[in-house]
Amino acid sequence: MKKVIILLSAVLGPVVLFAQLDPANTYLFKSNVVNNRMLTGGNPLTSNPEAVCLYTGIETLNNSWKVEPTPGGFYKIRNTGTDKYLAVSGGSLVAGDPAILWTDQGQADIQWKIIPVSTSRTTIVYKVKNKKSNLYLAVEGGSTTNGAQVLQWEDQGQPDIFWKIEGKLSIEGRKIGGPENESSIMTKAQWQPIFTRILSGFQININNYAPDAYETTRSNVWRFARPNDCYIRFDGQQHRFPMQPFRMDPATIYFINLTSRPPSIVNNGRELLIEMDYNIRSDYEILANCVDNIVCGDGMWWINLTRMKMYIYLMPVIEDGKIAFSNPRVRVAGAISSAGSNAVVENFNNGALFNKIATQILQQLNFQEVKQFFNNNFHIGLLREMRGMYGTDMGTRGLPYTRVTVQTNGDIKFER
Repeated sequence: MKKVIILLSAVLGPVVLFAQLDPANTYLFKSNVVNNRMLTGGNPLTSNPEAVCLYTGIETLNNSWKVEPTPGGFYKIRNTGTDKYLAVSGGSLVAGDPAILWTDQGQADIQWKIIPVSTSRTTIVYKVKNKKSNLYLAVEGGSTTNGAQVLQWEDQGQPDIFWKIEGKLSIEGRKIGGPENESSIMTKAQWQPIFTRILSGFQININNYAPDAYETTRSNVWRFARPNDCYIRFDGQQHRFPMQPFRMDPATIYFINLTSRPPSIVNNGRELLIEMDYNIRSDYEILANCVDNIVCGDGMWWINLTRMKMYIYLMPVIEDGKIAFSNPRVRVAGAISSAGSNAVVENFNNGALFNKIATQILQQLNFQEVKQFFNNNFHIGLLREMRGMYGTDMGTRGLPYTRVTVQTNGDIKFER
């Protein structure tokens, strides 16, 4: 039976999961929800020349698109029939606002990241993410109706944010042969969807709302009563850790069940970047305990979090024949606001609060047991992906390489 030493070479060589979009070619963006509904500039049903909709028909200039690369891995998507660009109405940041055609005035909302997603060994679909709003190109209500409006929306795993892109694709990166080669290249288009699937079970939960936080006003906050519950989880296994409340005058800060969504992974220069998006709930995510502190009202304040993201930067290495990660860095960003008066929020710096979270998570990632926990689960995920794609028993042998580096173009290079 083949072992991973052979199979990984197959992945890096003859099997190409994804390919890069070529600015010299023209593409059709077809909805993954319904066959033959294409992203169309101008709505033939309403004669609105600026609208963008789904429409059935033969290939025309108005449903054909060119892609123009921009820095940072984004594209401007130009409609060939009108020479105008796919944009968001008014450059809005609001989910539900429509996609339109507009002229290029250097605005961020005409730039899109085209993210490949694999649903099987042979099926390729894409998510199209707006640079300005961080929202995704979607179909209103997941509609299959001819003329349905196209807009921007959050990624909730719904089918209507996935698109099939048809056109001539050009392969970037070098194919390799067998394990006898001194080096091998895994293109960004190959490793990114594989690594993303491997990380689909990776989660970091933050909840340090311990019982003593609400003793004095139990009747008001009983619905938030939860144990201190912080953990790093990967494919059902988890590492629990305590996180002490943060004292940030004039209040003590407690977090209430911040749960990350499945992350994405991209390259950031020579590093790999895992982006954790937190599923912010409809009620409050922070309790500021101001008991015995007249400065902020001698009580408890509820604080809302919005757009919280955690960014984990890792340097890939080979350890014992496994892809592992070293030198982690953590950054947390977002925005906060208090209910009612902003007395509490005004008394401490938003950045300092998120920096304290980042410091706690980085401390956990630097523990040897957590590094081993993460690396083992990632390697097991890689074996699982290969087995699922090729139906091959890969055994337990390691990779035939001793060094791995991320190239400037995002490819990953393996060397002996």
